[in-house]
Amino acid sequence: MNDQPRTIVQILSDVMQQVQAIGKDSRNKEQNYQFRGIDAVVNAVGPVFREFGVVPVPMVDTMSHRDVTTSKGKPSRECTVKVIYRFYGPAGDYIDAVVPGESM
Repeated sequence: MNDQPRTIVQILSDVMQQVQAIGKDSRNKEQNYQFRGIDAVVNAVGPVFREFGVVPVPMVDTMSHRDVTTSKGKPSRECTVKVIYRFYGPAGDYIDAVVPGESM
């Protein structure tokens, strides 16, 4: 009998078995493209994370802003970030994923 708790990596492998493809079911009407919305991801992953005891904790590592002008000449603001997503398992161990992001 193995009394060792399962690691977060082992648990995330199980999560990945249950959560398969998440479709790009949302549409950006202005630029006319399909995208995978955050609500779709949270709704697909959240219940499985809860089932396996995975707790995601986002942490902003870096962030910068700058004023820009859109292609239509309107002022806008661009934000660039590096976020560390820390995934904790039920035993308290964790794994980090570093993700860049930007938005205007």
